[in-house]
Amino acid sequence: MGVLGLLIMVALSPYRHVQDPLVSIVVISIFVLATALSGTRLINNKLFRYLGVVSYSLYLVHFLFLMILLPIAQRLAISPDAGFVVGFILVSSFSVCVAGITYRYIEIPMIELGRRLTVRSRSVAVGG
Repeated sequence: MGVLGLLIMVALSPYRHVQDPLVSIVVISIFVLATALSGTRLINNKLFRYLGVVSYSLYLVHFLFLMILLPIAQRLAISPDAGFVVGFILVSSFSVCVAGITYRYIEIPMIELGRRLTVRSRSVAVGG
């Protein structure tokens, strides 16, 4: 079905408040059902693998962009639904870009530092 299809479905929803938990439950249920029916084809692609790699960084930065960009998009949009969709696209885009940067320049170096420290502490414990 794809992310674009989900966005269009939410934008064209008869509900005026797309943030309604019922809409979220329906969209997530459709995604889970589509994944179950298609096997791993739906989620085993470069995009989802990349999101899996940067997921921790994405988790850390998305809330910042959610708080900043979503209200701006909703104020500038022609309707609340359009504001939500535009805000979703902006928040997702900025969050994924910044998550990739923080993963590359913060998370990877810290993981490597942790490995070096762990190896060093093991060698001291074995030798000492």
